Amino acid sequence: MRSFLGTLTSLQEAAIYYYTKDYNAAKKIANEAKSIYKGLKIEILNLSEIEDKLKASDIDPDIASEKEGYVILIKVPEDMLNHGN
Repeated sequence: MRSFLGTLTSLQEAAIYYYTKDYNAAKKIANEAKSIYKGLKIEILNLSEIEDKLKASDIDPDIASEKEGYVILIKVPEDMLNHGN
């Protein structure tokens, strides 16, 4: 996946898929992501809430400059990460 601001590509356990200031658009994109990324965990994070913003910034530091809005977070579930262990 890549940063919502650039072309950073890496293998990682989670990524920010989309950013918007419109909650209804975030819900629509989250539903689309659920149909594309079956089996992965999809969350909508509210950047006005500090816990959500910290979670999003941990995944993509570029998002820290945004004061408000919503991001769609896509994560690999824990059981998939531990599958080979």
